[in-house]
Amino acid sequence: MVGVATFDLFVTFAILLVLAWLQIGPPTIHVLGAVLGLAVLIVWVAATTIVVATLAVRFRDLKHSMPLILRVMFILTPVMYSAELLAGTGSLLLTVNPLAVSIDAIREGVLNHTWPPWWSLLIQALAGCALLVASVPLVKRAERLISDRL
Repeated sequence: MVGVATFDLFVTFAILLVLAWLQIGPPTIHVLGAVLGLAVLIVWVAATTIVVATLAVRFRDLKHSMPLILRVMFILTPVMYSAELLAGTGSLLLTVNPLAVSIDAIREGVLNHTWPPWWSLLIQALAGCALLVASVPLVKRAERLISDRL
């Protein structure tokens, strides 16, 4: 299932590049910033999936609240609107949102032909890797409970 979703992600990313080429022009070296944003997104998705799946075994109601949590995260992420609309406190919210940082990096590299803000990508990459590493002991500790509950 994860392999299919990853394949779908890369196909969608390739389609995005083709559409950007047709609308804006040929890609530049700045597309590498978009690839880094995509890598940060993959790390965060893997880490949060492991943590939420492990917690969902212990807290059964978590699976019912996840659609609401995902909907709120989607609203707080500037996908359909520009990040400049959230000035002041909202801009701080965008820097701690890993999805917003990744989308901004992809948007900057593919559409604007500029480099993404490296410091925010680096912070989110380190935080995502730390969560991914921290999720392994969580799963190991909950492994007995997982086999009992499932």
